[in-house]
Amino acid sequence: MKNEKRLTIERIAEKTHLAEGKLLGAIENLIEEGLVEGVGSGKSRSYILSVKVYKENNRSIQYVRQTGIDRVAYPEMIIKLAQTQGGFITKQDVAELLKVTPDQAYSEIKKLVSEGKIYKYCGGKYTKYKLR
Repeated sequence: MKNEKRLTIERIAEKTHLAEGKLLGAIENLIEEGLVEGVGSGKSRSYILSVKVYKENNRSIQYVRQTGIDRVAYPEMIIKLAQTQGGFITKQDVAELLKVTPDQAYSEIKKLVSEGKIYKYCGGKYTKYKLR
């Protein structure tokens, strides 16, 4: 993790030659010890070193960079996705793009709606949003 900064369970298994099942238990223990943090959910979940590890090594700036850039770039990434899809996005698109939960994706979409960058095009289970 120190070298690659952010790893998925698949990548960790590939690098360590250990079974994913065994790794998940070990990673959960590292999370409980405060050494590792999980980012995202489901298959797209990745792992980074925790703030505790960065602080102990006087590397707080690197930790903030590692965790903060993603959220800062979210609006731009969502807009770019919409542009590549004819101006439209869905909550599912955003969740997959950002590797976040549907609720987190909706929260990011709401921010863009409140800023007037996108608007609700049609409602229902598969609500679509369109660029202004």
